[in-house]
Amino acid sequence: MIKIEQDELLWAASWLLKATRKPMYWNYVKKNIINFISDIESGLSEFGWDAKHAGINVLISKKIDHRGASLPSIDQHPEKIGCKEGTPYFLSENPNTNLHIGAVVGGPDIKDYFADYRPNSGQSEPAIYVNAPLVGLLAYFKAHP
Repeated sequence: MIKIEQDELLWAASWLLKATRKPMYWNYVKKNIINFISDIESGLSEFGWDAKHAGINVLISKKIDHRGASLPSIDQHPEKIGCKEGTPYFLSENPNTNLHIGAVVGGPDIKDYFADYRPNSGQSEPAIYVNAPLVGLLAYFKAHP
């Protein structure tokens, strides 16, 4: 299978994961994202008909602007972490220690660029104003099948 086909399968599995929450799709993404690590780490952010892996960064953001996602879990760090004491975790280049599944972040900018960077709250924060329209729409469809 060539890389472009793997790219599209990865993109499809990511959307199916969002739609169904079935672990088999998450397992597929985790197993196959490795084929695109060099592109992702190099900052390749092109998204197009033959380059969909950049969109995976939006679907599976590793550095969302959320305190609960970036701080270590209470199992790893049982002591209280004060507001200012959390800053090194917030500014870290490391992926979040706690994965948020289902949180919608601001997403790409007007030029279709998405920087997976915590301090860029306009793109990386799972804010109410971003999630409320989607939740409202989903609630409507749930009530009106």
